[in-house]
Amino acid sequence: MKSQQPKTYLDELSRKQFTLDWHKELGWKENPFAQQCLEPIEYFITGHEEERQKLNYFVIQHQPFGTISADKGCGASTMALWLRDELQKYKSRTSVVYIPLTGVGSIDFLHRVITSTLGVGEKTIINSYYRLGGNTLQKSLGKKLKWGWLGKESFYAQIATRKYTSLDAIRGFLAEKLKDKPIVIILDQIEHMHKQHAQILQSFFFAHLPVQVVAVGTKEGLARSPLKLLQKKDALRINLQKLTLHEMRDLIAKRILYYGGENISPLNDAILKKFYEKSEKNPRQVLAMCQEHCVKAALESMKQKQIAKQQEKAVASGKEPVKQKEPAHPFSNEKVIEEIAMESAEPEEPVHKPSFEIPSDILQQIEKEEAESKKEAKKQEKKETLAAQDGPKEISPKKEADDNYRINYKDNAPGEEITVVESIEEEKPKKSAKKPKKKGK
Repeated sequence: MKSQQPKTYLDELSRKQFTLDWHKELGWKENPFAQQCLEPIEYFITGHEEERQKLNYFVIQHQPFGTISADKGCGASTMALWLRDELQKYKSRTSVVYIPLTGVGSIDFLHRVITSTLGVGEKTIINSYYRLGGNTLQKSLGKKLKWGWLGKESFYAQIATRKYTSLDAIRGFLAEKLKDKPIVIILDQIEHMHKQHAQILQSFFFAHLPVQVVAVGTKEGLARSPLKLLQKKDALRINLQKLTLHEMRDLIAKRILYYGGENISPLNDAILKKFYEKSEKNPRQVLAMCQEHCVKAALESMKQKQIAKQQEKAVASGKEPVKQKEPAHPFSNEKVIEEIAMESAEPEEPVHKPSFEIPSDILQQIEKEEAESKKEAKKQEKKETLAAQDGPKEISPKKEADDNYRINYKDNAPGEEITVVESIEEEKPKKSAKKPKKKGK
């Protein structure tokens, strides 16, 4: 058996020339510029004090519907999560459910709303009884505690299996669970909202359930969403403005400090201002630029450490250390000032480069694919138009909640979709009475 060779200096050096944990080179526990809302939200949220106060008033006054809009990456989702976390502090007085609508079907939408009203005990019983074998539990506990709702036909069985068959049963269950305790439904990424989601919410309002809805997204997404009836009663109309430079600096500093850094180092005010202006004040883009800068700073720091270790090794061996010219840091203050000066200088005349033409066979293939894509899009549009004409009728705002709403559920239907239909029984057309013929004199 070969003896393991001792690690040489070059082996150790080569291993430290590559890293994925770049943030640790800067003394940080995690990446502070991750493209996500960091927890706890109340620590990281910055600015928008008036808007948060308006949301507080909205909930206290039990107003039914409101919207929060902002450009992509400008804090709308952060505001929605902040509201969720604040409401969770008052679980005994209100229920809250946060639903990002991307890829959420109607059944999942209903399930999230319903389960948000359940207590810890109810969730435990549902999981243990209906999913882990309820016969044994029913024999041992059902008779002693006389829990009639443990039967197979119980609505709790529908919750466990997600096979909801009646909108009336859902509304009745929610009415019993909520009573005077309102539920706040926060709908994020409203541009992905389906028509059936809106129908379900409208039926909740028609049934006079204590429901408050906050729709969150871009202005364009809100305009396209099927919430036309509800948007007329918008009590919020919050449009988040972009952060100021001071607020942006505060946001970056909070993230860096939380993960063990100091102030905004290795960034500085000049660099941050450059990123702020270049990104048109968009926080998401500023975070991406800050990450790129700090990754380069971390790799440069690692390189300098390797050079220092190499020189120490040379000194220890008695050799004269080779003096290497230290390269300028790619994001030093001098470099940033130089880049800003270059950007503000008059542009040079463009250098004329030889033109590059796409080969004719590739161009023909592209044109052919584009034509086929257009044909396919027209076919799909035609199918959607026909499906919309044959689809379920929207619930009229004039109709009151009664037994004329139900849900058709199909086990094999794609996406577990449900359809809200207007009436269980179709009315038979009335026959017009024939007028008696006049007898001639």
